Amino acid sequence: TYLSHEGVVPTNNEAERAIRKAVLWRKVSLGVESEHGARFVERMLTLAGTARKRGVDLLEWLTQAMKASLVGIAAPDFTA
Repeated sequence: TYLSHEGVVPTNNEAERAIRKAVLWRKVSLGVESEHGARFVERMLTLAGTARKRGVDLLEWLTQAMKASLVGIAAPDFTA
């Protein structure tokens, strides 16, 4: 594809950079012990990566989302 379409990068560096923090976390923490824990970590690391890209304060968003859940309303928008 990168030979026939100008502008296509011949490497997957962007994808590798996107998962680097997750790989490093797993290496230093020795992973998780349950399927439930694995799902939680996947979701939190995905949220963290998306928040970083969108410029969202993740802690603030999580706080607002949990407050919304407690009173039974929708979570706030995940946009900057």
